[in-house]
Amino acid sequence: MLPPMPHRPRVHELRVPNLSDVDFGNLRAGRLGRLQTMLKRHDFPVALLYNTANIRYATGVDVMSVWTAGTFARYCLVPAEGAPILFEYKGSVHVAQKVVADVRPAYTWQYGGVAARDKAREWARSLRAALRERGLQGERVAVDKLDTVGFLALQEEGIEIVDVGPASVDAREVKTPEEIEIFAINGGIGDAMLSDFEAAIRPGIREYELWAVWPTTAPWACSTSSDPA
Repeated sequence: MLPPMPHRPRVHELRVPNLSDVDFGNLRAGRLGRLQTMLKRHDFPVALLYNTANIRYATGVDVMSVWTAGTFARYCLVPAEGAPILFEYKGSVHVAQKVVADVRPAYTWQYGGVAARDKAREWARSLRAALRERGLQGERVAVDKLDTVGFLALQEEGIEIVDVGPASVDAREVKTPEEIEIFAINGGIGDAMLSDFEAAIRPGIREYELWAVWPTTAPWACSTSSDPA
């Protein structure tokens, strides 16, 4: 027989998460350190990241994540040693500069139509210049995703690419102390939500009514605190 479930707090019983409880500087440094350790382990001198989760992991910055998840509007170069370069969506450079020291306007060719190939070549040349600046010209670049135009542009510029997956996946296998602190906060919120849902379930209740259980008076609902990490 299973033991009884321990008491789970309800949403209204949770305290407002205090961002000062987590050292976001250490969080960002720890994640970048993990990624760079794995880049070295897999013999990847530098990574080019377009995936929004990977950019955030490497830099601590997240901008318009829903939209940028399906576009090629922002990216970053992460050397195995040294600070990353974040190429940010032009209108959001000021946001990224709060966290990252080296932020530059991003090149994009998407939606360029017949001009897309020329725009992508310009982007590839800018990457080659950034690699040269960091002493990485001629090194292979570990990439998470590209479209056909971007892939061909790098080929035409003679930039060899490999899949960054082995390094980016391995980096996440071990969580930093600050990540564990955040998991505890997020896990508590999720557990409390399930507790509220469970308490609301009754014969005949509709799905939309259950979704409406999420209270607008949750203790953090009015909090305006945020952090780019």
